[in-house]
This record gives sequence, C-alpha cells and structure tokens, in this order.
Amino acid sequence: MKKSTRLSIILIVLIAMSVFISFLGKRDTPSTSFDADMFAVEDTTAIASVRVSAPGHEVELKRNENGWSLNDEYKADPNMVQVLRSILSQVKVQRPVARLNRDEIVSTLEQTGYKVSVSFQDGSVSEFIAGGDNSKKMAFYLRDNDAYVVQIPGYNHYLSGIFELTPNQWRDRLLFSSTWRSLKSLKLDYANQQETLNIYFDKKFLTVENVAKLDTTALMDYLGQYQYFQVNDYLEKGKYPKYDDLARQSPLAHLSIRDIDQNRDADLNIYPLMDGEAFYLITDSKGEMMVIDSSRMDKLLSKKDQFISE
Repeated sequence: MKKSTRLSIILIVLIAMSVFISFLGKRDTPSTSFDADMFAVEDTTAIASVRVSAPGHEVELKRNENGWSLNDEYKADPNMVQVLRSILSQVKVQRPVARLNRDEIVSTLEQTGYKVSVSFQDGSVSEFIAGGDNSKKMAFYLRDNDAYVVQIPGYNHYLSGIFELTPNQWRDRLLFSSTWRSLKSLKLDYANQQETLNIYFDKKFLTVENVAKLDTTALMDYLGQYQYFQVNDYLEKGKYPKYDDLARQSPLAHLSIRDIDQNRDADLNIYPLMDGEAFYLITDSKGEMMVIDSSRMDKLLSKKDQFISE
C-alpha cells in the first residue's frame, strides 16, 4: 500500500473518531440554552419572607419594621440576612447538570434538599430546592424537575450552605449594646466570693461603688467592651449534656445591666469555666443557653480593685 493511501485511511479514521466522540458529547451534555439568571432575585428589597425547610429543619425569615425576625420568635442576625440577600441576587446558573448524573442528582435533591420559598411584597413567590455534591464544593438548584450547577462568579464558597444553617445559627448574636452614655447601672455579683462590682451613674458621671480614687481610663476601657458584644453561639438543651448539667449548678456570678433603653437591659447567670473547655456557659432570664469564649469573658469578669487609680 502506498504511503499516501495509508495516510488517507488514517485521516478518515481520525475524522470518524472525532465525529463519534462529538456525538457522544452532545448526548451527555444538555442544551446550553438556559437563562443564567433564572434563580436570581432582581430586587431583594421587595422580599417579604424567605422560608427554608427540610426534614427536621425549618427556618422562616420575615421582614418587619425593625429588621428581620426568625421563626416569629427571635431577631435574625442582620449580617447573615445580608449574606443571604447577596446570594439570592447574584447567583448564576453555570450549566445544567450532566445527563449522566441527572436522575441521581434530581432524586437526591427531592429527598434531602432544602426547599426554598422566597415570597415578595406583591404576593409572588419564587421556589427552588438547594443542595450540592458530597464534598460540598458544587451547589445545585432544582426547579421544575431540572437541576443546575449554580455559582457566583469570583465567589468560591458553597452557595447552598446558607440554606443549611440551623435556626440558632440564624439568630442575632448581639448580647450587649450599651455605651457609657446610655448605661444607668451595671452590677456583677460573684456568688461564691461575696464580692460585687457595682458601676452606676452618680449625678454627673459613672462611678464604681466603694472606689474613692477612680481610674476613669480603666473604667471607660472596661465599659467599651459592652458596646457591641456578641455570643459565640446558642445551645439547644439536650444537645450538649455537660452544659445542661452545668446549668443546673450554682453560677459563678450574676450580671445585671440597666440601660436608658430598656431593650438593652440584661440579667445573666455566668457559670464556672469547665476544665479543658474554652467557653463559658451563660443563661438569661428565660433559661436560654449560650456560650462565650474565655478570652473575652475573662475581661468582663473584673473586680472593683481594677478600677482604683494608683
């Protein structure tokens, strides 16, 4: 066989293989005709509520005149709500899922995905199911039995993770917001040490009871911690038995704050730091359990001697 003939045959075979591979690719890849903004919310200020539900999981965020509420019971964390709004407005469809895995992905989303319902002030509703792959690196949205890979260009985090947050993770974690201008009194009673730190407004300025020579700089530094103080997390009763047991014991101290704005008042029990733990347990007047890291809590647990000017 001549060399030119052999080359012609090889070329024909290569062309045939290329056509065959191209045909297979088209069979496995869905049409690229889709709306990249099909899940995007054009105007998040028009959102009235967002409901996320899955087996054993229910979160409902509602807009009100004071911000956003959580499950009609708590104030929602405004920073988390802002993240949610950003994701809802910027999400893009990257592509439909591959046909090879489509049925499996759709079935998994229908069974274990997070059903998201976004309601708007005009009465309209946008719904989809959110989920992802096992590695939590690729996010999927499902609507009308069609599943898509979604992303925000330049944002490399797992988009569906926002819908997997527990109700406690959506709660506003702000615990104190008093300033020296608004504070009327702050009392820290140490139960087992028979000592009390009592800070109160006396005629013209704040003072510390039984401290004749006051270090005002130390006092202002101390009170500055209360201006924007957040808890690390809220605890569900029954989920952390050792903290449940601790809450039944005598507290280390009781903290009472009275502010010009009564919404900033607080009555908290502070429990001893357990061996090997990095968080203090705190409970409020309703029995809510929360934790605060020891590095910040230790700074709040001051005594009057720390405010005496040398």
